[in-house]
Amino acid sequence: MIPVVAGSNPVGHPISPRKWQAPSLDCGALPGDACAALVSAALAQMAANVAGAIDGRDPEYLHQLRVGIRRLRAVLRVFGKITRKGKRLERRLREVVAPLGEARDWDVFVARFAKGKARRRAAHLRSRAALTSPEFRAFFVEAQHWARANAGTGEPPLAAYAAAALDRLHRKIRKRARNIDWRDEEGRHDVRIAVRRLRYACDFFSPCFEGARRYIRVLADLQDVLGELNDIAVARRIGGARLEAALDRRERALVSELVPAWRGFEKRRRFWVDTGKPAAPAR
Repeated sequence: MIPVVAGSNPVGHPISPRKWQAPSLDCGALPGDACAALVSAALAQMAANVAGAIDGRDPEYLHQLRVGIRRLRAVLRVFGKITRKGKRLERRLREVVAPLGEARDWDVFVARFAKGKARRRAAHLRSRAALTSPEFRAFFVEAQHWARANAGTGEPPLAAYAAAALDRLHRKIRKRARNIDWRDEEGRHDVRIAVRRLRYACDFFSPCFEGARRYIRVLADLQDVLGELNDIAVARRIGGARLEAALDRRERALVSELVPAWRGFEKRRRFWVDTGKPAAPAR
């Protein structure tokens, strides 16, 4: 069963949508311990928002549920070197919750254009079916067992493991953005996902380094611009030609913001390499 969070209202969901709550990490411990703590935190965020997402009256529950899912997927990827099963879990999660993305796309579209309410209702029915499915409940249980099994595993100590993981994610961003035309929707989408993964990983590992907060803010600003550009791409796909002119104008404005934002990111020193200094072993 998916846990019900204390402080819930009578229909089973908390009074307000639950955002990410970072766990305390011991930066001198093994990576598996951090993995277990981060998986548990992501599952807690997901569980706290499931009932509200099923209820459907406040779209923020679905949004925060998807944030928890994305963070969980980021954890499974970052700690993939500990066990192959993490990659399999990540693929299963992606398949089980696929309908939630469509429902969120329609929430954003309707909020912006006040059109498509019938299609949003249909998308939310598919989202509810996914969230109440045996597959979703089974995934929850398996992920909890997997997190506990990882405690006390992996090497080297977390701070060193984190630095290597952040380096890999940073290289992927640079590779995806090489020679990119920022007007290309597909290319932007790939960069956006890579930026999001690095941002989450930086946030996960920030207790182990000094100077992480400023770098994360730069990534968050970049992610915001890329996210709105992705919303435009989705609106163009589901909204038809009648919205094209307005979407084109906004897209051009955002691309003009994206170019200097990207240059700022490229110049930003990597805190885990250049300015990173291990924090205290425990918090």
